[in-house]
Parts: sequence; C-alpha cells; structure tokens
Amino acid sequence: MSHMKLAGFTPAELVAAGASKEELITSGFAAQDILQAGSSEEFTMEQLVQDGLAIELARSGVALDTLMAAGCEDPAELDIDDLMSKMGKTVGSLQEAKLEIIGGSRLNLSDFEIVWLAWSLALKAPNASEEILLPRNETGAEGSAAIAQLLRLNQNVSSLNLHSNNLDDDCVATLAKSLPFSPALTVLRLSNNEDIKADGLDALIEGIKISHSLQFLTLDRDPIPIKQVKGDEVVGTLDLTNKGYGPSSGIVIAKLIEWGNPELDKLVLDRNPLVQGVEAIAQILRCNNYLKELSLDCTGTTPEGAAALAAALKFNTTLEKLLLLMNSVGPGGCQSLTDMLSYNASVKLIDVRDNKLTGQVKQSFAANMRPGLLIQV
Repeated sequence: MSHMKLAGFTPAELVAAGASKEELITSGFAAQDILQAGSSEEFTMEQLVQDGLAIELARSGVALDTLMAAGCEDPAELDIDDLMSKMGKTVGSLQEAKLEIIGGSRLNLSDFEIVWLAWSLALKAPNASEEILLPRNETGAEGSAAIAQLLRLNQNVSSLNLHSNNLDDDCVATLAKSLPFSPALTVLRLSNNEDIKADGLDALIEGIKISHSLQFLTLDRDPIPIKQVKGDEVVGTLDLTNKGYGPSSGIVIAKLIEWGNPELDKLVLDRNPLVQGVEAIAQILRCNNYLKELSLDCTGTTPEGAAALAAALKFNTTLEKLLLLMNSVGPGGCQSLTDMLSYNASVKLIDVRDNKLTGQVKQSFAANMRPGLLIQV
C-alpha cells in the first residue's frame, strides 16, 4: 500500500478503491488525512484515538478537549514540568535545543509517565530529540504506542533504546509499524525484554524489511548489522563471531538473510549461544544460492538443530563446508547428517569434532566419507 502513497493517491481515493483504515495507517498517511478519507464508523475521531493517533491529531491542531471527548485521557493529569525535572530536563530546554538527548535510564518511569513524556515531546518539541534513551523503565502497551507515534512525527530520531522495559509481543509489534516511517532511525535496542517471543520477532522482522534507515538492532549483547544481513551492504564474508547472540538474534538474522538472499560466500556465527536459533539458521540453506561455508562452532547446536541443517541440505546445491565443532549434535544429529548425504553431492567438509560422540558413533559417521567429502569427527 505504501507504493500507492508514493504514486500520489490520496487516502480518500484509496478508501474509494477499498482500502481500510489500518492500511492507510501502516502506509504512513497523516492522521488528519485519514480522518477525512471516509464517512463510515471506521473513520471517526474515536476510532483514530483508539488506534493510538491522538498525539498526532493533537500535533496537527485538534483541540485536547475534542480528543478527550473522543476517549483520550487528559494530558493535564501529569505535570510535564515535574516529569522533565525528574529526568533532569526542562520543557524550556526542549523548546530551545536543536537536538536534545532524552535520557530516562534507571528512573523507573511507569507506562503512564512514558506516555506523557511522548506527549510533551510531541507538543512542545516535536523535532528536538535525536536520541530517545529509556532503558530500564516500564514501557507498556500505551507507552509503546505513544513512542511509535513520536517516531512517526519526529523525523530526526536516530536512536531508540528500550533495553529492559518488560516489552512484550504487542509492544514490539506496535513499535515495528513505525520503523518504515522513521527515516533517521539507525539504532534500535530492545535487549533484555524476555517477553518478546515469536510473534513479536515476526512483527519486528516485517518492519525491518521495509525500513531503509535501520542499521543496528540489539536483542542480546551486541547489535546485529542489519544492512549486511539484509544484503543492502554486500559482503563476501559475514563474520559474526562471539557477539553474544541468543536464539532471538539467530531467528532475526536467519529470516532477514532468507528474505534478502544476499550474495554471501561465508557466514560465521561461532561462539554465540544460538541453541534453538540454529534451527532458524538452517532455513537459510533452503533458499540461499550463494553460501558456500556455514560455521556454527560452539553455538549450542542440538540434535534437533543438526536435523534441521540436514533437512535443509537435502535441497541445497551450493554449500561446501559445514562446521559444527564443540556442540551437542549427538548420535541423532550425526544420523540425520548421514541420511542427508544420500541427497546432497555438494558438501565437501563436515566437521563435528568435540561433540562428545562415542567412538562407535564417530566410526559410523566417518564411514560415510566418499571421494571429495571429508568428515572430521
């Protein structure tokens, strides 16, 4: 739908052609334009307030009394000056500064306070903040929606840090929708939010796919280089050794490589506790036609991970080296890799040394060596 906006169609024209309110919102149309685009109950002030567009409507000139009548809570319930004082800032400094860093680390701001911080910035200094740094607070559903609106309004935000905010899947899905409309956002940190599960990661991945600006995403210790993973920056070897990536980072890396299909010759993920993330990494081998070497040494690869790699390699014709040193592939994983060899003729090296295999398992697996294939056990 966003391409229709680029083509110059108005919201009213798109609604006449069958577009929904949700499609207009996710395409980045202004709240006021969406409000005027249709006459059904879907396009009322009350509905747009429920969709989290109150801040944008207020910024566009809609009176607060009108928004409150439509169901918006009263921003006056929180003294913005008191909140700014708590953060070591003043409203005056926000109005005067060209670029202001908003630091809320360890202040234990509640979801309610996060909401009205966003209101303060949107109404009093909509373009002043280059970095929004709010680690170790309590951003919930309402706060996430408010920050997402702020990102849509403020085209200067380059960094958003919500480390350790108890974010869940719904919070992340809300934030992810704003990523394509944040042209300066290059850094996003969402680490130590343990309630981000599969649905939240999927929503985040979809937002990243169509974001042209995001360069670094942190879900664990070190950031993921988004541009390289997506293939926007072409590299022959992508070495991500010892980055502290866990399963969530592994899933994001895998799905973005699977989607972007970058021209990678070699992917190295050694010494990252990927564990179940290896199963997602395996899916790369089903669609990527360039990768020749995959190194997963010391990644917590389990028999299930080895089985996923073997299943994908049955359909792969380009990978030549699979390195699995210092893991826990077990007899079951070795058997899966053995069965795979009946289907795959391209693999030239499989290394499963230091996997605590018995002598019998090592001997049985090594017996599958053939001309042009080296199995190291």
